[in-house]
Amino acid sequence: MSLGRRSESIDERCMMGIMGILVSQPDNPLMRGFAELWSGSIVYVACEEAGRIEEVEEQSLIVEEICDFFSPPPSSLQSRVVEVKSYFAGPALKE
Repeated sequence: MSLGRRSESIDERCMMGIMGILVSQPDNPLMRGFAELWSGSIVYVACEEAGRIEEVEEQSLIVEEICDFFSPPPSSLQSRVVEVKSYFAGPALKE
């Protein structure tokens, strides 16, 4: 999975930040349910935060690659992306 034209991997700093948040909040909703769908959503948010998605074409390619890798339908992925962003912006994580 290439996750965009400019890089062969997700920005390590961004991914480690996300993983740190998940590990420090074991009761979070992202740790329950369909793991592949949540994983794909987290990868999408990480790509977005790392500046890998700047154009609609890049967004479509990354969504397609994530869905090919993790197997969720694109509409489900986009729905979970909204939930992931909401969770990471929530008050529990600003302590």
